[in-house]
Amino acid sequence: MGNVRTEGLKNEQGSGLIEVMIALLIMLFLMIGVLQMFSMAFLVNSGSAARTDMVYKCQQVIEQIRMVKYLRSSGLTVVNDPTTTVPATFSAKTVTLPASPSDPDFKYWGPSGANVLGEMSGSTYIAPAYLLSYTIADGSVSGATGFWIITVSAVPNLASVSNTKRYHGIGLNKKRIDYVAQIRK
Repeated sequence: MGNVRTEGLKNEQGSGLIEVMIALLIMLFLMIGVLQMFSMAFLVNSGSAARTDMVYKCQQVIEQIRMVKYLRSSGLTVVNDPTTTVPATFSAKTVTLPASPSDPDFKYWGPSGANVLGEMSGSTYIAPAYLLSYTIADGSVSGATGFWIITVSAVPNLASVSNTKRYHGIGLNKKRIDYVAQIRK
């Protein structure tokens, strides 16, 4: 009986170096595929974050326009009144918000005002990763009598200017947000 057990153990051998190397190679190929999925997910998530940020900034612009219009119509004072970017009387037109501190109305829209454009890092201005503009249209043309239709557009700032925040992600040059709202005449 003792011979049978010894005989069976002699025929069993452990894994050789070649089998271990082949298993590691298979695992390496699987891990490369998984890592590619993680990097793609990171890029897609970054693109979604860019869109979310631009939608939020468009909402801020609409709310600032509503507030300025309300304050003016109530005879109240608007601090740093944005006279060039928010007209006193609405008419069909397109307005581009200031892109740099030297532009008119930047004090209202910038970090020390409505905080829609850019941010401060100490005493250095960091330009936003987006450019904003809005279009005012008479709602009567589209069936919304008694309203102004305001469309705020945000696009990534692709200018190669120093101190500019950047979005990351896939297809940034094709991203554009159009946020539409109504304001009573």
